[in-house]
Amino acid sequence: FGMLIPLACYLSLTGTFSWKLLLWCLPYVIGVGLIMMTNNTCDMDKDEQSGRKTLPLLLGHERTLEVYHLLLVGWLVLIILFAAIFFGGGIIIAPFMILAAWPVLKPLIANPLVPDTRIKAMGQILSVNVILGGFYAAIICAAGAFVLTV
Repeated sequence: FGMLIPLACYLSLTGTFSWKLLLWCLPYVIGVGLIMMTNNTCDMDKDEQSGRKTLPLLLGHERTLEVYHLLLVGWLVLIILFAAIFFGGGIIIAPFMILAAWPVLKPLIANPLVPDTRIKAMGQILSVNVILGGFYAAIICAAGAFVLTV
């Protein structure tokens, strides 16, 4: 859904399709993927007992945490890179995004993603999605406003 919803909105609003939009949706894809990965990592024991094959089960808990943390950092870096490359006027918002996201990212990174911390982890990853998604949208809008005023 991280890619389909923005693509559908863009297509319905403009009547056109842009391949660049596939690239620009990657931060949202990572965000939605991390919601699913948070849930699957916390439910590894249940999934194993029921015979489900999830990415965390294939990787193991320790490696899953490594991939999870890399994706969190990559998500933030990707938004900053896109701001610098595609949405130059919006780059001014990036430091504020980091300042807003850090208080939620720090405890999420420290969360062991086990069944006992599942509810807290889901709240944390959803909060990070709202913060980064909102700031990414603000970066895109600020870049558009910059273009309109220049």
